[in-house]
Amino acid sequence: ARVQLMVLEAASCIPAAAPSLSRLNSDLLDITTLYQDWAEPYEMWECKLAILATAGYPDPLLIQSIWTNIIDREMERLGNADGQTKKNAISRKIESLGRLYVSSSKYFPLEFLVKKLELISCKERDGDHTWVPFTLQKIGVDLPRLLDVYNRIYLAKESAWLTAGDDIHILRVLATIIASFTDNPDIVNNNDRRQFVVVCQDAVSAYLGELYMKQSQETSLMVSRFRDIQARLDRI
Repeated sequence: ARVQLMVLEAASCIPAAAPSLSRLNSDLLDITTLYQDWAEPYEMWECKLAILATAGYPDPLLIQSIWTNIIDREMERLGNADGQTKKNAISRKIESLGRLYVSSSKYFPLEFLVKKLELISCKERDGDHTWVPFTLQKIGVDLPRLLDVYNRIYLAKESAWLTAGDDIHILRVLATIIASFTDNPDIVNNNDRRQFVVVCQDAVSAYLGELYMKQSQETSLMVSRFRDIQARLDRI
């Protein structure tokens, strides 16, 4: 019934679906019918996600496609709005849906979403490397998990970042994630803190090793940033 109400609300905003509203109002329909007769033909992406989660139907590629459409539709809806407005809107969307699905990796594919959102951030080139991690922390993704996901994305060394305009974008975000911990170590559970310091130290050493091999003004700045973070980690 909850999903049907969600479909009804979405259908009420779609003129083409108007003739079928009475059926949604009068009959209690099964989720297969809701998916096939409304969510799929009228591209109700959030309803599709809710139906799949309710049915316990794990289809990773379909889930990724739905999330892509949810985010892309939000971007299209905002049209020529400035970058900050778009980021705020996407953050609100991720927060509202994330609170429903963040506990399930099947329906909240964290690594996929981080990559999708960070590519948007990379293309904006506005120097804000905190909004994606901050949004995810607000819905309960802890710092160790975030670091693990971002580190995996960094190690994949995909060309998408260079194409988007900044091949060390993920390193910049990693710096802000680890720096946020050195600024406030209490954000990591006391029982996990010592181990997390070691993980961060190992990661920073690896990042510095790779940056030393790249000679540019940008990488020199990142070397200085990570050296400062390294020194602060040693004091925790």
